[in-house]
Amino acid sequence: MTEPIGGAERRVHPRFDLLAQIRVKRGSVTYVLELRNISKSGAIIHTGTLKVPTWVRPQRDIEIHILHPEDLEPVLVSGKIVRVNKTDEGTLFAVHFDSVKEDSKKDIARLIALGRPQPPPLPKN
Repeated sequence: MTEPIGGAERRVHPRFDLLAQIRVKRGSVTYVLELRNISKSGAIIHTGTLKVPTWVRPQRDIEIHILHPEDLEPVLVSGKIVRVNKTDEGTLFAVHFDSVKEDSKKDIARLIALGRPQPPPLPKN
């Protein structure tokens, strides 16, 4: 399970654990990354063993294609990178989706339906 990035809880919508492939095109390079979890308003993405690209930084606008794990149809969403967290396992970054088109809202709902609900984090003592 992925812990909140950056410490304080910022969830507006419940998160759902879901492993799926993400594709991000930057210039002539297409990056293949891993979706870790998703909500109606955003996602957590893992860079895997990839050296962290210079464009992975807060406030960067990003367009991502999430490949639906069952039918492999790409779900296109755009947003902004809001947090970046480097861990022993690699780098995770949080994307907050911008205004999502109706078609994409339906596609995100289909992705969420495949996921496993993530419990809220325990309060810090």
